[in-house]
Amino acid sequence: IAVRPVVPVGMPDPQAAPEDAYRAGKAALAKGDARAALAYFRSALRRDPAYVAALSGAGVALDQLGRHDLARPYFEAALASQPDAPDLMYNLGLSLSMSGYTDRARALLVRAAARGNDDVKERSTTLLASLDGAM
Repeated sequence: IAVRPVVPVGMPDPQAAPEDAYRAGKAALAKGDARAALAYFRSALRRDPAYVAALSGAGVALDQLGRHDLARPYFEAALASQPDAPDLMYNLGLSLSMSGYTDRARALLVRAAARGNDDVKERSTTLLASLDGAM
């Protein structure tokens, strides 16, 4: 019989498959629990450091916690792995805009709007308009 350590309620199982930890992180974000989400995404990344969706999820959770400085490396790593992904461009652009890096944010958002599906185009265009209105 294999013995597994007891995992406290609300904490990610360190032996969970990365996909399971990622799904739990998304569910925690949907409930508005960015701290729990971050723990789940980091758990997924411990098992698979190149898991792009978990990298992006960790960045989103950190942005929601107001830690844009810590979110940026997660988004940059995800985008480096998938440089043509419009949703990753948008996420990094949003994070940069919240940090005051509007020029860099604007460049990413223009690329995201040009390449993304309708949802990414709309979100990018809306954020671009708000950045332009803040000038």
